[in-house]
Amino acid sequence: MRHSGRLYPSKAIVGVAHQYLGPGSPALRPNDFSGGEATVARLLRRLGFEMLVDGQYEPDAEWHLEEGETVRRVELHDRYGGSRQGGIAPSMKSSNVFVFTSAASGNQHGYFDRWESDDKLIYCGEGQSGDQEMSRGNVALLHHATANRALRLFEGARGVVRYLGEFAVDVDDPWSWGVAPSTAGGPQRRVIMFRLHRVGASPRTRRSRRRAAASSGTVLTGAYREADEGVSTQARADFQVDPDQVDRALRAHAHLQNLVAGWAVEHGFTPASPEPGEPAFDVGWWDGLTFVVGEVKSLQSGLPSVSQLRLGLGQVLDYQDDLRQRGITVRAILAVETEPQARWPRVCLENGVVLVWPGVFDRLLSPSH
Repeated sequence: MRHSGRLYPSKAIVGVAHQYLGPGSPALRPNDFSGGEATVARLLRRLGFEMLVDGQYEPDAEWHLEEGETVRRVELHDRYGGSRQGGIAPSMKSSNVFVFTSAASGNQHGYFDRWESDDKLIYCGEGQSGDQEMSRGNVALLHHATANRALRLFEGARGVVRYLGEFAVDVDDPWSWGVAPSTAGGPQRRVIMFRLHRVGASPRTRRSRRRAAASSGTVLTGAYREADEGVSTQARADFQVDPDQVDRALRAHAHLQNLVAGWAVEHGFTPASPEPGEPAFDVGWWDGLTFVVGEVKSLQSGLPSVSQLRLGLGQVLDYQDDLRQRGITVRAILAVETEPQARWPRVCLENGVVLVWPGVFDRLLSPSH
């Protein structure tokens, strides 16, 4: 068993741990186990520990890929070990955990990874059906730093994959629950969303990378993806939130987002949705040399409307700051379903954000119009 970069005899670990289960649980001796691989190793793997067979681990295996380089996945695993399938592949021959992100293959299994910036990725854990569990590869990913293992992120899932660099799980906010469909569009289930950030990228390096992306002419031009206004959740026996209320909120959000996009089209703009590496805004468009970045908030979510307004304002200010760091001129907007309390348009305006709702969308026009 490997923990924090060191190897331990698995039977001894489990034997000693057994006495801490509670009163009447003695420490176990080696002859109390029948078949270590079938019992001890199986137990520890289920708990997320990495089990090694003598001769498999090669701690001195040298990492040879530079950021942006490509490699055939089969060759990667031939050299470093780890499963040739799946999105999370802990290596048994080196101190690495391989993570693969691919919209082409992941979305069909309910894996919707999302780039918040070129250095921050919201990554969906493993498990294609039913609620995901913090076990196996998910545990290896979560505790990679404790185990002194590098997290190597790749774009693509099979064939030739591209190395995106070394990432790490966020220490302060490592993961949260999300909702996504099971494989092949099956029932909704809870999924683990990890927050990953790039290792070794200084603020100056990140700004340079963002400016390069902005000057390439390809940033913030992703075709608008119309929101599904018929979205529905699956009822669960143990739900804590009324699923009908969740459905109403999701549909209201989608409808409002499409209204804003439709208004943009009517006024000669081309609405856009974010691409990987861009802020996760709801809808945006170019108005001359200014990018209009928009966040949409439904007031039917079950949360007080003030909470939604605070959340929306914080999100769109974050998007605005991210884009300004890329050297882009930005105008931020926040759209809600109904007219809020009178102070909120003023609060938003004082923070450089235009607050709109149906009937006053023309406030989205710049002063030059």
